[in-house]
Amino acid sequence: MMTRFDFEGNSGSLMFWENTGDGNSWSLKLAGQPSRSNQDHKGLKNYRKNCLRYGEVGPDTWVQHHCFAGQAAQTGVPHQRTNRDPDQFMGQLVVPVFRELGVQMILVGVIELVTLVPKQSHDADLDQIKRLLWAENLHG
Repeated sequence: MMTRFDFEGNSGSLMFWENTGDGNSWSLKLAGQPSRSNQDHKGLKNYRKNCLRYGEVGPDTWVQHHCFAGQAAQTGVPHQRTNRDPDQFMGQLVVPVFRELGVQMILVGVIELVTLVPKQSHDADLDQIKRLLWAENLHG
């Protein structure tokens, strides 16, 4: 899925945070998970390095680490940071990823898109991610 994401000429990075939690709990881990950047940019590399330092991020720790992916896992809905956020120096979109298990939706992880320049909206990116997930029998 990540290899088919179109950055549309913008500098960005796509990362997958795996849910390693049991049952209804969640715990996100970035280490060892797929990621993809369309440009070799120091700012994107540094952001990923900072996220890797978090180790496991769970319900009691995501706020302390300012881990935006934790917000998507906690609420179960996508969130975005845009150029409308006064303190935002990068653009971000986090999308919780679910798979169906019978009638339940199980959190598989969170996809995080980071762009060097904040966008006015990540709605088109969200639509693209949802289409790519749907093709993999996943939901965002």
